[in-house]
Amino acid sequence: MKLDAALRDAAKGKFAPVYLLMGSEIFFRDKFRKEVVAMFLKDSGGELVDHDLGEIPVRDALDDAATLGLFSPLRVVWLRNAEAILPKREGAASSKHSPEAVAAYLARPNAQCMVVFESRLDEKDKATRLEKILAGCTVVNLEQPSVGESARYLTDEASKAGFAFDPRAASELVESSGSDLGRARMELQKVMAYCTGRPKITIEDVRALVPAEPVFIIWELGDSIGRRDAASALERLEALFRQGHSAIPTLGLISSHMRRLVRAKAGTTQWVSPEVKAQAAKIPMKDLVRALDRLHQADLELRSSPPDDRIVLERLILDLAR
Repeated sequence: MKLDAALRDAAKGKFAPVYLLMGSEIFFRDKFRKEVVAMFLKDSGGELVDHDLGEIPVRDALDDAATLGLFSPLRVVWLRNAEAILPKREGAASSKHSPEAVAAYLARPNAQCMVVFESRLDEKDKATRLEKILAGCTVVNLEQPSVGESARYLTDEASKAGFAFDPRAASELVESSGSDLGRARMELQKVMAYCTGRPKITIEDVRALVPAEPVFIIWELGDSIGRRDAASALERLEALFRQGHSAIPTLGLISSHMRRLVRAKAGTTQWVSPEVKAQAAKIPMKDLVRALDRLHQADLELRSSPPDDRIVLERLILDLAR
C-alpha cells in the first residue's frame, strides 16, 4: 500500500490495527504520523507513545500496546527501528526479541490501539524477512518518489503559500536536494522567504539559493545518459560548470560514476547502492565498456590543451547518450 491509499482509508475511518512503514522517505513518514495518527485519535484525548526497539524488547512494547489506557480510550504505540527485531542471521533466534510475542499480538490486537512499526531498511532481503515476521500487518511503502512526483508536492505546497512555482524550477529544486523530498521542502521554505512580495518562484531563484551538490548532479547525468536523453545530460553538465567545476575534475567525477556502474553490472561482491544497481541494469555492458573507452579519449584530449575544454566534454556527453 502507498501512503496516498493509507490516507484515503484513514479519511474514511478505516484503520489497520498494525502498520509497518517501510522506506527512508522522511517526508512521507512525517505525513503518516501527522495525518493518519491524528485521524485515528481524533478529539478523544488519546495519546501517542514512542518506543525504540533498539532499546527495549518487542514483547514489552507490545505489552504496552495491549494494555488499556486508564485515562484515554485510544492510543497509538509507535515502534521505531523495527529492523532491530531481525535476528543477526537468517534462521537464527533473536536474543532480545520474540517472534512469538509479535505473532501473538497480531492474532489478537487491541482494538483501542494502533501499532506502527517503522523501518528504514533499504536492503531487499532484510525487508522481506521483516515483512515475514510481521505477516498480517498492513505494509505502507514510503519509497522515494520520482522527481516529477516530488515536484508536484512542492508546487502544491508553494501554491498554498500563494506562490506560482515553475514546474521546471520545482524539478531542479528536487534534484539539487539529492531527490530528498524532506530536504527539498526545507529548501523551499528558504526560497519562498527569498521571494516574498513576488507571485512566482523561478528557476533562477532556485539556482541562486540552492546549488546542487556535485554527487547528485553526476547521478542525474548518469541517469540521463542511461535514458539516452542528451538534452537532460547536457543540462546536468551545465549545472556543474555553473558551480565553477573545471573540465578535468568534472571528467573525473563522470569516470568514477561510470566505473561504479561497470562494477555493478559485472556483479561485484562489494557493496553497491541499490540506486547504482538499478541504473546499471538499464545500460548494456557493451555500452558501459564503450563509455570507458570514450572517457579515456576525452581525458587525452583535455590533457593536450584543446582550445575549448567545454566543447570536449559536451561532445563526450553527446556520444555517451547516443
